[in-house]
Amino acid sequence: GRQRQSCRDLSSELLKVSQELDFPMMRGAGMFFLGWATADGGELEQGIASMEQGLALFSAVRRVNRPYMLAVLASAKADLGNPGEGLELLEDALASTEESGERWWQAELHRLRGRLLVARGQHDESEACFRSAIEVSSEQRARMLELRAATSLARLWSDRGRNIEARDLL
Repeated sequence: GRQRQSCRDLSSELLKVSQELDFPMMRGAGMFFLGWATADGGELEQGIASMEQGLALFSAVRRVNRPYMLAVLASAKADLGNPGEGLELLEDALASTEESGERWWQAELHRLRGRLLVARGQHDESEACFRSAIEVSSEQRARMLELRAATSLARLWSDRGRNIEARDLL
């Protein structure tokens, strides 16, 4: 709702200013986040196309924030029914964190990867991803990301009849 509209407004303004000043990297960021707002509003295909264009433009100039942007795009691809493409993007994002050392979104990359693996019925692999997400977020003292990862793992356990373990984890 309101967050989507705010993102749409700011992205539109960023696009306008970046075109006036001929600043391609920021035009790419504007396209990407306008695409996210579009996809989040239910127009997944149009939003994903805009995110892909924006990411390409942004990444051609600078690779900072690339893992985060890949994660957002992967989530939208999964929502569109393409979890395989989402997983490929997350693999790319994780490799990118290793190359660049940009690890601030790494826990969430593992959690999202686990979420997509759950959707494919790969429970053991997803559990390992959620555990990695918990470990990374704990090391980084990122409590909100740690809680998200623990909640994802608890949900997996609960769905598989491991309710006591799920409760104890949370």
